Amino acid sequence: MDDPEVKSQYTKIIRVADAINNAKGIGRTCFDGEPPLQDKDDDQPLQTNAFKPAPNPFAGETTILYTIAGTKAIPVSITVYDIAGRRVRTLETGMQQPGRRMAVWNGQDEHGIQAARGVYYIRANLGGQKFTSRVVLLR
Repeated sequence: MDDPEVKSQYTKIIRVADAINNAKGIGRTCFDGEPPLQDKDDDQPLQTNAFKPAPNPFAGETTILYTIAGTKAIPVSITVYDIAGRRVRTLETGMQQPGRRMAVWNGQDEHGIQAARGVYYIRANLGGQKFTSRVVLLR
């Protein structure tokens, strides 16, 4: 993460997510190809969890921070659904190692077409634990 622009965007995402979620210790995550980051001052074990998307409502992108606990990879899927329950876009799918991670939805469907403004649901299935959050797309 030597690129200053990437570092700046990363810092903004983390600050927004932390402010909205009021969750201590979610201030670090990882990007594709990097090992999961661990907080040096985090004295509590990780718990598998998905935090509320931020910002919400959003017009550009919304970020979902999630944590995978344990010592083994688990199946992960994070999917966006419209209010009628139709799948709009799959953000993450596959096996993932423990650590703090993030998924970003840019408001587009699987084909790159901008979704209509309105209410959407983001469902995270992290090794069988299910989390659902409501987001509002403003465009």
